[in-house]
Amino acid sequence: MLITTALLKQIGDALVDLHGQHEHQSLLRPELHTDYLDAFAGIQGELAGLKLKYEEVLSLNRQIRDLMRNRDSYAEKREWMTAQLKELQQVNPLVNEDEALIQEEKILMSSEKLHALSKSAYDALYESDPSVLAELDKIHKSLEELKSTDARINEVWESFLTAKIQLEEITRWIGNYSRHVVFDPDRLEQIRVRLVQLQKLKKKFGSLSAAINKKNEIEQWIQQTENFDFELSRLQKSATAAIDGYREQSERISGKRISAGKELEKRVVAVMKNLGMEHAVLKTAIAPVPDPESWLEVNGQKIRADSSGFDSVEFYLSANLGESPKPLAKVASGGEISRIMLSLKSVLAQADAVPTLIFDEIDVGISGRIAQAVGKSLRGLAQSHQVICITHLPQIAAMGDSHFTVVKLQSGGKTVTGIHSLDHHSKILEIAKLLGGDEITETALRNAGELVGLKKK
Repeated sequence: MLITTALLKQIGDALVDLHGQHEHQSLLRPELHTDYLDAFAGIQGELAGLKLKYEEVLSLNRQIRDLMRNRDSYAEKREWMTAQLKELQQVNPLVNEDEALIQEEKILMSSEKLHALSKSAYDALYESDPSVLAELDKIHKSLEELKSTDARINEVWESFLTAKIQLEEITRWIGNYSRHVVFDPDRLEQIRVRLVQLQKLKKKFGSLSAAINKKNEIEQWIQQTENFDFELSRLQKSATAAIDGYREQSERISGKRISAGKELEKRVVAVMKNLGMEHAVLKTAIAPVPDPESWLEVNGQKIRADSSGFDSVEFYLSANLGESPKPLAKVASGGEISRIMLSLKSVLAQADAVPTLIFDEIDVGISGRIAQAVGKSLRGLAQSHQVICITHLPQIAAMGDSHFTVVKLQSGGKTVTGIHSLDHHSKILEIAKLLGGDEITETALRNAGELVGLKKK
């Protein structure tokens, strides 16, 4: 899988911290100092809660911005939407109204014919002389006499009664229908005018149901715009409450950072003195950063806010007597800066997530007791990290668990650099060389063995 150099560097910085070159030292990056101090202070739980409050503020502010941004377009759109709604409300269509009106129109157009046909049928059944029902009454009497004389007529008699009852029901229905069929030219004209109105809406919106949906949609939209001030006020109140909550949590975290910063200063200075930096002073600068565009205001000043609070944290150091503390990133390189890093790393060991630490040039300008102190500090740091140290001092080399020697060889007319793993005997020999040079004496070997034995104490 191919990856970019930038991504590879990002991965490398998360896995390995190289001390000896400024560009690879995470402690020289001020943007990470807040993370180091927070881990030392043990306030990850409070920070998780603060992050949620921060995200709530951002969400509410975003909703307010969107509402404000759309306010002007609301005003322009409202005029057009109101005119469209007026047209729809004037017609005020009902679901399937056009189909019902078309059916009614057909009936009204045929009302005279329908009335004549139904009246003729009713007259024949009931009004004429003789009518169908009158004749049936005669038949009824005849069959009744037959039934009383000849029982074989009973089945026909029952069928006749059923048919007579049904025909009477039909007669009543046709009479009622005939009386209610009325030719109403005014109503017919109303229907035709209404159908024209509905047809215009169908042509404009595609269908009557689409026109009704559009009417409901516009009414809802206008109702929402009418509630603009109410919604804006609601969001602003919620945002104010969220900002107050964020500010209170940030202030509590800031107080814990200040306390932790003082404790960190004491511990790191104590380690630096043990490493030969008698006059070193570490200061943890904690202060808000002014930001006129920020939504957060503290003590009447707008300051920058993010998911970790409003503090800006940076480590300041004075390595020599009489010097005022300066940003750690501006401290001179070399063995001094490596010892400073070692001091900070020793105190921040549990808080440092980078698993592998490489120290180069840490032995520049030191020897004897200080070198031994540096070696012990490196060994202590190795209890929680993978520590790789490049050194020429036997007091530091003796503290290691695994040793490698780097050599230059001539091969094929070229100089080749090689690295070899050392067993216990080879380790003693190499440390003896550091003590006495290439000529290894019994005294140098004995001293090398004693140095290696010191790491167990």
